[in-house]
Amino acid sequence: MEYLESFYGRVQNGMKSQAYNSWVVNLRTDLSAIADAAIRQGALELFRQVEGSEYVLKRNPEMLESVVLSAIRRLMDYLKGAL
Repeated sequence: MEYLESFYGRVQNGMKSQAYNSWVVNLRTDLSAIADAAIRQGALELFRQVEGSEYVLKRNPEMLESVVLSAIRRLMDYLKGAL
């Protein structure tokens, strides 16, 4: 969870898309290691939105709050409630 919160803060402060991709790879690995299959599946479904947000980050940086950060926040909220 700390890694995800750190990721959120870095994106909020202007992370570049190349670094974003690196963080996303690490997050996928962490989420894939969740022991509970139902929680893992729910987290990975929400994670797909985070992954897809890289395009928005590159093309429409003005949508950072509404698309990119909101996708990360949904995943964080899900994990806080599930774990």
